[in-house]
Order: sequence, then C-alpha cells, then structure tokens
Amino acid sequence: MVFPLGMYTAATWTFAQAIGAEFLTVVPQVFLWIAIVAWCMTFFGMMRYCFGLLCISDPTDGTR
Repeated sequence: MVFPLGMYTAATWTFAQAIGAEFLTVVPQVFLWIAIVAWCMTFFGMMRYCFGLLCISDPTDGTR
C-alpha cells in the first residue's frame, strides 16, 4: 500500500506541473505526508516483527 501512495503523489505532482494547474499541487502535498506516515508504520511494524524473531525465548519456560 505504501508504493501506490508514493506513486500517486509523484504522478499528481508531475501532472499538475505539466498542465499548470496550481490547485492540484495541494493534493500531492497532503498525500506526501500520508505516504510518509504509511512508510513509517510499515517500517516500524517490520522492525517489531524482526525484533520479535530475535527475542524468542525457550518455549519450555512459559514466557516469551
């Protein structure tokens, strides 16, 4: 989902610049931040998952 947000932002920005539609430049400015937040959430989710794999303890002690 992160890649389409970034591509939508880039395509809208390029389109707005190409046709000279200043009113369209607001859309990529908003979606840029949405894409950054989505990327950060994805990255931190991946890091949490990887950290969880590294911290797996002995299954016989009843803790994780």
